[in-house]
Amino acid sequence: MGKTILVVDDDEPVRKSISIALKLKGGFDTLEAEDGLIGLELAKQHHPDLIISDVIMENLNGFLMLETLKEFPETADIPIIMMTVQAQTDKIGKLVLLWNILQKVLLSTNFSKGQFYFKNQTSVK
Repeated sequence: MGKTILVVDDDEPVRKSISIALKLKGGFDTLEAEDGLIGLELAKQHHPDLIISDVIMENLNGFLMLETLKEFPETADIPIIMMTVQAQTDKIGKLVLLWNILQKVLLSTNFSKGQFYFKNQTSVK
């Protein structure tokens, strides 16, 4: 079974684009959630290898979802990449920025559940 990435974003086209790119370019399995509450439930049920989450969402924002995930031992070790469109003027900019990060962190490195190993030998938990 491949690595699974949970994509949490209230903007459906962005969420779908990220999921498709992860599947086609990276060979990852993906789960999708349209807000932090659903993201929490999916994380508890499936324990993905990574979560990519928007920051600003209805119901439960990305920061509160992250805080809640870290409170539970069964989800505390899931790495999370936070993103927001606030610094970008459009959705395409958000996707390009995220894809560049993913290429550096995931697609060109050896990543395992709970820990990333970067080429510069820095370890982040």
